[in-house]
Amino acid sequence: MKSIAKKVLSCLLVIAISFSMLPLAAFAEDASATAWTKVSLEEITPDDTVAVTMTKGDVTYVLPTAGKGELSEPLGDIGVVNGTTLTTAGGSSDYGWSIAAVEGGYTLQTGGGYLYIDISGNKNNCVRIGETAAVWALGETGYLSTEDSNGTTRYLGVYTGAPDWRAYDNTTGNTKEQTLGFWVLD
Repeated sequence: MKSIAKKVLSCLLVIAISFSMLPLAAFAEDASATAWTKVSLEEITPDDTVAVTMTKGDVTYVLPTAGKGELSEPLGDIGVVNGTTLTTAGGSSDYGWSIAAVEGGYTLQTGGGYLYIDISGNKNNCVRIGETAAVWALGETGYLSTEDSNGTTRYLGVYTGAPDWRAYDNTTGNTKEQTLGFWVLD
């Protein structure tokens, strides 16, 4: 009987030592990952922190709150969608927007400013984050759109070649077949 007890105790000791050699991170969830829940634009309140995404195929691009819009900015960061949950590598300071209803549509604001269009440089890579507040509308196309300074309607999407967020004057070219999504911070 003592022999069996010693063997069991030896096995438990080996298991305990094995677990003690593993890093604690092996048991912890990814602390930098953030979960967001899918909502419609109409469900968003002014107090919500919202992630904005475009999905093409099985890849979902998240609109970051950083980047003034120089070439290839803001980047098309990739999130992971599982049902009605979006998981991002960063948190609300990286992807959290405030969406407010205004006359004619919505404004998208973050700590760094508003999302707007500037066509003074590159005509397509004109998505900017700054002091100008554009009024964005969600029409039949399923894309957010706003007018540039020439009165041309531009549609927000992701150029997947870079990938970066852009605003084209159509939804049939580089940003075709993308699906817009809104996600509230859990």
